[in-house]
Amino acid sequence: MTLASGQTYKQTWVTRFGTFDALHREELFDGEDSLYGIPDVLRLPLPIPLPKAFIDWPHRRSFPDGTGLHFFVDDYQFERVWNHPHHYVNEFKKRHPLLFSPDFSVFRDTPLVMQIWQTYRTRWLCRWYQEQGVTMFPTVSWGDKASYDFVFRGIPKHSVIAISTIGRKTAGPGWDEGFVETIDRIDPELVFVVGPKLGEDLERLANRDGCGIHYYESHRNQRLKAI
Repeated sequence: MTLASGQTYKQTWVTRFGTFDALHREELFDGEDSLYGIPDVLRLPLPIPLPKAFIDWPHRRSFPDGTGLHFFVDDYQFERVWNHPHHYVNEFKKRHPLLFSPDFSVFRDTPLVMQIWQTYRTRWLCRWYQEQGVTMFPTVSWGDKASYDFVFRGIPKHSVIAISTIGRKTAGPGWDEGFVETIDRIDPELVFVVGPKLGEDLERLANRDGCGIHYYESHRNQRLKAI
């Protein structure tokens, strides 16, 4: 292939492979995070009324329009959302009045660089879908204390956030410490919790700082109750 003077290979593509820009480096967002470049998410107003139920990503088509949607499931199940975010814009806008952002896991036994990348992807998807007109709120997850340097980046103070308590009991005391750090760093206006209740001590901590807690039951628990 012969290129004209000043032309790049990138400019000669008529169509591109699906993985041409697998890192989404052509769609970057400015943010206050100059160290890692993690995008800032937008502060959106809460839709009124709130959805009566939240469904997880794998079962979203089993429920009618109007439910909320969360991604507190194994990462491999929603990796396609990162790979092809455009495919789901219309579905999200039409079927779900409120979504919690895809939440890529921050495993404390993985290298920090992988945890940073997972956090970046979580924030990038939240901001990207917000820019497309999807009502999506950021999720927060954390590993050990070393992760506190980056897992809260990109979320403005006093934001509405979502967390999952699924698996909290097996995560050890570090989970509760991370929740306390979340409240201290973000000082959220409201925390959506998907899964079992936090317990009186953590609820008291949140309420003391003026943070509201709103619970949604996990789909797995709903199915177990039905059985």
